[in-house]
Amino acid sequence: MKILLIDNGTTLLNKLRELIPGEEITHTFDNFDTDTTDFDLVILSGGSKYQLMGNEDKFQKEIDFIKTTKIPIVGICFGYELIAIAFGATLKELSENKKGMYEVQVFDEVLGKGIVRVYESHRWIVDTLPDIFEVLAVSNDGP
Repeated sequence: MKILLIDNGTTLLNKLRELIPGEEITHTFDNFDTDTTDFDLVILSGGSKYQLMGNEDKFQKEIDFIKTTKIPIVGICFGYELIAIAFGATLKELSENKKGMYEVQVFDEVLGKGIVRVYESHRWIVDTLPDIFEVLAVSNDGP
């Protein structure tokens, strides 16, 4: 499997690369070919350099790519926010940073239904999702 990993400024890039099966090619959010079609999957990393709200112009190239590509995309944390914004979702800033282990309710048959504990580290949440999204899991903060 050939995977395009778009680095949105994550501090865990090397760890993420270790977890990706197959052939992975990494580009930064502001330096990748938006006309690419030779990948089987795109992964959008988390980010710690910028918050999305107020910096949409820095990520416009990536947002436009998300809207137009036919390649399946997986978004991790900030990457999920980018996907959500690209399709019309809204974000909300929490009153304080959230960091630690939290419970997530999973609804998907493939992922396995039930409650799982996951690590979260964020200050923004997806507040509303477009109708075209299917929610596979939720935390106390939302989908």
